[in-house]
Amino acid sequence: MRLIGLVLGLLLTAASGCGNADARQSDGPAGDAASHAAGAVHAAELELGHPLGPEEAPIAVVEFSDFGCPYCGRFARSTLPDLRREYIETGRARWRYVPVVFGFAGGELMAAAAECVAEQGGADAFWRAHDLMYARQSALRGSDARPRLLDWLAELDVDRDALDACIDDPGTAARLQANNEAARQWLVRGTPTFVVNGVPMSGAVPTDFFRRVFDTVLDPSGL
Repeated sequence: MRLIGLVLGLLLTAASGCGNADARQSDGPAGDAASHAAGAVHAAELELGHPLGPEEAPIAVVEFSDFGCPYCGRFARSTLPDLRREYIETGRARWRYVPVVFGFAGGELMAAAAECVAEQGGADAFWRAHDLMYARQSALRGSDARPRLLDWLAELDVDRDALDACIDDPGTAARLQANNEAARQWLVRGTPTFVVNGVPMSGAVPTDFFRRVFDTVLDPSGL
């Protein structure tokens, strides 16, 4: 409960994010989201998404993001690299990325491609695709983005033809629908949204925000 209070307090001034394109709503977690979190399943128990970091790490984060969301891109390019270096690569945090489709330009294509890359090459391939797509996000929002994306992902030793077919496969759409359903269950109203040890927080918050939350998990006496 103390972690919930810390997150809510910090989010009063820190959060910014992309609302659902179908219902542009709050940038931060509402009171009902916090109440939901109090009885929520621990984030480590969520099996959706693509893992990064050791499963035994004490900090468990599930990220719901849309590859087309500008704030998700800002987080991926500016904040996540620091968190990887300081917490994930040091064994203190594990991450799961859940691609959701909230209606942003290019988002559905990139989400489908990411799922298909993971199908071919597993989590490592997914995260290479994640980094590439966010680095080139602005070039992947147009109607002509698909051939360009296929060419770029083929540079990651992905079978281009298999990837192209997989993007249109009904099974891929079903996985994305399951991701969106999980997001609804967690009351996700905008992207990016993070579930940190069972506590949801929303918005492309800065690195220092995550440091305060993570350090509280690692040393609750410092709260």
